[in-house]
Amino acid sequence: VHTCLNPGVSAPEGKFAIAYYSELSVTVNSTTIPLGTILMHCPIAEVDPVSVKQHDDHIDCSIQPVDSAVITARLTRPE
Repeated sequence: VHTCLNPGVSAPEGKFAIAYYSELSVTVNSTTIPLGTILMHCPIAEVDPVSVKQHDDHIDCSIQPVDSAVITARLTRPE
């Protein structure tokens, strides 16, 4: 998972859990159809140290599963 950290935030060290929410939609011709929110979760992850790069006023990095953990994704329906 590639991420842009907020300005002033350092890349985390060690192992940690992540949860990430993102809106999911599809566009057909000029119509956008919301499908819901995706929840992605990984119980054990860490920052790939090679991926940490300064970008303007913030840091970009990649977070990867470790210790045989997997990232799961679940679609939650729109309300």
